[in-house]
Order: sequence, then structure tokens, then C-alpha cells
Amino acid sequence: MQEIALHLLDIAQNAVAAGARRISACLETGADGRLLVLTVEDDGPGMTCREAASAVDPFYTSRATRNVGLGLPLLQMAARETGGSFHIDTAPGKGTVVRAEFVVASMDCPPIGDMGGAVAALMGCNPDLEIRYTRRQENRQFSVDTRQLRRALGEVSLADVRVIRWIRQYIEENTREMDRPRWPLPTGRVSSRSNGTGGMDPT
Repeated sequence: MQEIALHLLDIAQNAVAAGARRISACLETGADGRLLVLTVEDDGPGMTCREAASAVDPFYTSRATRNVGLGLPLLQMAARETGGSFHIDTAPGKGTVVRAEFVVASMDCPPIGDMGGAVAALMGCNPDLEIRYTRRQENRQFSVDTRQLRRALGEVSLADVRVIRWIRQYIEENTREMDRPRWPLPTGRVSSRSNGTGGMDPT
């Protein structure tokens, strides 16, 4: 997988296959811009320490304990190849939290990719689940939540192609707005009289 968006989709779908009913995903840019952190949390059955270790082993083939594919091993490898880290916090009956940190400056850091399309597909394919996606950067963030969408839509299903299209566009537009630089405003007030500083009157 070459995009962080596809990693998110794969991990979330694995959680659904394991029986999760609530999934919360967050993509956060660290305060200094050095790290890109993906966190996916679910309320599924959880895993023992041994099962969690097996889940990140690409050569582990048994599906007796949890229905997982190569999603976790690939995400772990992608994060660590950038010099980042990978963690799983899980316990039987307690759900699972997966956290992957990517070093942005690394040549091996994958692009975010089509996050709007990935989240829209996840929500549209699982219209009865509680799914929340949050994008956070410094002091700015936005979220899209299926519970709020269902209240607003009434009888219209999240699987409706118009809703899926709207979710994708909403995420794309808010991501562009968040990525837009916010230049600091000048401290002085603009003056029509020249003061030798390009028209800026600091008084």
C-alpha cells in the first residue's frame, strides 16, 4: 500500500470483520510538523498479547483468533521505514488502538492519498456502524461522524451514492482549507501617509 489513506481503510475494515461496531480514526500532524500520526481505535473483541504479536507477523497465517490480513504488518513496516514507530494497545474485551507515526521528512514517508475517498467508502460500505474521522493540525481540526450524518439525513442511507460523494467532498474541501497557510497579520495599522516603512504606521 502506497498511501496512508489505504492503510486506514484496511485497518478499519479488519476491525469491522472482527466484529467492531464503533471505529474512530484520526490523522494528526505533530505540533512541529515532523510527524504524521495515524490512530485507529475500535470496540472489537480485542486481542491477547500473543494474538497481537501474531497479528503483526506477516508470516502468521492462522485466522482462528481474529480475521486479519496483512494490514497491520504493512502499516508497521511503512511507519518504521520512515524512522517512525508503531504501537498496538489491546486486550480481550477492550477493543484495539493502533497508532502509527510517520516521519514526514523521510523519503520513505507515503503520501496521505485520497483520504476523502477512503473514509467515504468506509462509511458507505458500513452504513449501520458508528464511524468517526478526524483530521487535526496544530490548533485546527475537523471531523465527520456517521451518528451526526444519520441524524441530519433522516431516512436517507449513508450508502446512498449522493451521501458518499458529499462525504468525500467535505473531507477534501476541509483538508484543503486546513493545509492553507495562515500568514500572521501585521502588527501595525495601514496608513495612507508615508512614514518611510512602506506605508505601515506602527502607532
